[in-house]
Amino acid sequence: MAKLKCIAGLILVLAFMGSAQAMLITYSAEFIGGTDWRYRYTATNDLPGEDVSEITIYFDRQFYSNLSIEATPVGWDTLVVQADPGIPANGFFDALAMVDGIAPGKTAGGFVVRFTYLGQGAPGAQAFDVLDNEFNVIGTGSTLREMPGNTVPEPHGLLLFLAGALTLVTRKCGHKSHVTPFTRGETTPHGGQHA
Repeated sequence: MAKLKCIAGLILVLAFMGSAQAMLITYSAEFIGGTDWRYRYTATNDLPGEDVSEITIYFDRQFYSNLSIEATPVGWDTLVVQADPGIPANGFFDALAMVDGIAPGKTAGGFVVRFTYLGQGAPGAQAFDVLDNEFNVIGTGSTLREMPGNTVPEPHGLLLFLAGALTLVTRKCGHKSHVTPFTRGETTPHGGQHA
């Protein structure tokens, strides 16, 4: 029965680890002047077996206005839709692959959006959706700030948690204590006396 519980726990952790993989979109925020800023995005496809054909990044209507595209990588068609506080509706940046999307394990960069930031301090992370070539949402997430000099993205927190849980489950299932306590005067397996 204990073995069955261990196997069930292992299967559950592995199932969650598979669903924890996601698209990674990093950004750098560059101050231009006044209230104007620029985001530079890089997208990495960490979805197993899925090409990403479209990316939509949302701009909260309370913090962003005057969206404009400054650069688009070759092979992509991009557009921006302005936020409308009157409806209310957030704005968004959309990038559609014209030929090939981002294959699993591959990266696309060079997406640049300029905007007016209405908040305090520096702009931060944004929500995004990723879509396949049939326009089905295959992933969602939040952009991550690109750290200078850090070309290796940090693992997602949930993935780290699940990896730790997997380690605990496998240790619990695989290791049974083979040490038996000896009382004073008993003979040890090696022929000695326990003190």
